[in-house]
Amino acid sequence: MRALAVDDYDAVEIEYGFAYFFEEPIGKRSGAHDADAFRGGEYADLGELLEKFAAHFRKRLGRLRFSPDEERGGGAKANLDASIDSIERMGTNIKGHKGREPDDYRWDIIVDLVHTIAALLDHLEGKGAPRIP
Repeated sequence: MRALAVDDYDAVEIEYGFAYFFEEPIGKRSGAHDADAFRGGEYADLGELLEKFAAHFRKRLGRLRFSPDEERGGGAKANLDASIDSIERMGTNIKGHKGREPDDYRWDIIVDLVHTIAALLDHLEGKGAPRIP
């Protein structure tokens, strides 16, 4: 595995990945997932993003049907709910921390996971490709 260089970090690609998940137009600059939030790395901003992510994830899951078995403890819906609650709590905790981590390469990993989740949700919701303005 090669070491990451600062040049590998692309805040705009991270912004686009979150915009895709949030079902917003790609390239619309604003809010918690704006590229500048990742460049700045303020914990309060990143915590807000995690809270917003959790809320929108709940919204998108609300569009899906789960069987009674999936909703019981240990089922897919129950596990998703627990994970989303955890992400929301992490966001709340991070918002309370002082400091920053600008150009944090870990967001590159996270956005790949976010993009994967968005694509799976799109598939389950029966969506086609997003329209790019």
